[in-house]
Amino acid sequence: MSVAYPRKRTRGILAGVAGLILFAFAGGGAGQTVTLSPKLRLGTEYVTYTESDVKMGLPMGGASGEQNVRTEQEVTMTVRGGADGESKVVSLVINYAKLELKSPMMNMSYDSRAPEQEDTGFGGNLSGMVGKEIKLIYDAEDRFVRVEDNDLLTEDGGSSPFGQSLGVNELRDMVRTTLGEQLGTRKVMQGESWQHVMELAMPGIGPVGLDVRFLYRKDGTVEGETCAIIDFNGMISGERLTDEAEAVEGDARAERRADETLADSRVSGTVAYDRSIGVPRATNMEMRMVMMMHSPLGTESEVKIPMLQKSLSVLRSYRVLGRSPAQVEEKEGDGAEGEALVD
Repeated sequence: MSVAYPRKRTRGILAGVAGLILFAFAGGGAGQTVTLSPKLRLGTEYVTYTESDVKMGLPMGGASGEQNVRTEQEVTMTVRGGADGESKVVSLVINYAKLELKSPMMNMSYDSRAPEQEDTGFGGNLSGMVGKEIKLIYDAEDRFVRVEDNDLLTEDGGSSPFGQSLGVNELRDMVRTTLGEQLGTRKVMQGESWQHVMELAMPGIGPVGLDVRFLYRKDGTVEGETCAIIDFNGMISGERLTDEAEAVEGDARAERRADETLADSRVSGTVAYDRSIGVPRATNMEMRMVMMMHSPLGTESEVKIPMLQKSLSVLRSYRVLGRSPAQVEEKEGDGAEGEALVD
């Protein structure tokens, strides 16, 4: 069994959602179990592709309009041992990124694979990050420590008006979701449901709380691999200001967030969790949010901004560095690590 798959062109959100719905069920009845154990395994490499469509309602002086933002990106994540023999170094490389904005007021785009296009600034800090290695440092217990010096990164990339900038929090959570941390850590039986609560940084929105119920529905196959098919739905909540000190210091982002909350917001979708390598192989997700914010006209009234985000994330390839395919097949069932490959 090979664990490196060809990089197939994903044909849009709808095709991806349909692909998750039409899993070829692998059978197996009650009694099947899966162990969810997100961890940084030394000497492993993951290539993930993510696409997202966001529709946002825009109040326009009594009329209504809609803004659409579509993003695509491919990221390579490699886990190596630190020079001290204890820490772990996660290397992230954004292989390419594409952004498109369409609204009644303007149309803008950025494509890292089209360097001849005019630089409008719409690419945010992504335009300087594509193709460059970003190193995240973790301790021996997989706790995030820091990002190595990088002038392009802020703590929170949510200051971008279009959501195209990434910060430390977004990159950290990119690692977490690649490993499947959003599912929690537990052993579950087919038909079992469980609750998990966590906070995630959403590009363009900032940190939000997720209170989600998961259901291990049945097994299915993705790219020929047996996966646990897990459905989920839950609430998105929390004010977007998480550090009062920011507001005291007059930070513009914090002041903006202090006046913005999320209401009547939900998340749902499906995860295909690969049993053999212990990470999600595909995730489709829908988020329906209502942002409550003070009127930009300076009145006391609140403005409701409805948002709908549909996203698809696919593990395009996985490999254990420093091992032959035969060694990988022999060991991958227990989520084996590769060689430490000191950074």
